[in-house]
This record gives sequence, C-alpha cells and structure tokens, in this order.
Amino acid sequence: MKEIEHTFNSLKINSSLGDYILFANSIKGRNYPEGSITKMFNKLVSKEEYERGDKPLLLKHLLKITSHL
Repeated sequence: MKEIEHTFNSLKINSSLGDYILFANSIKGRNYPEGSITKMFNKLVSKEEYERGDKPLLLKHLLKITSHL
C-alpha cells in the first residue's frame, strides 16, 4: 500500500489534476486487492472531490481499472 501512496504523491507534485484522477492513475493495471484500494482511496482522495453517494461507483470503477493493463 505504500507503493500506491508513493506513486500518488509523485504524480501529485507537478499536477493540477484532482485526487481521484491521480489515484486512478496510481493503481491502473497493477492488480491491487479491493481492500488496499478502498483503504488508500479513503486516505488519499479528498472527500470534497466526490459526492458520498457516488463512492460505491467510484470504487467499482477503480477495481476495474486496476485489473486491466
């Protein structure tokens, strides 16, 4: 999970993209388990960037992109 956070922080340094997009890019194609994605999503993605009701759909999308290359 430190790898996710490290990648996220590296991408964030010179980016104006939102946390969700940076997080998605951090996990894309890397086959992380659901628990790791959920835990790191909660830690790294600002709650102001998404509606609470949208969270299950956002996590579902992240699970799809982590398993695709």
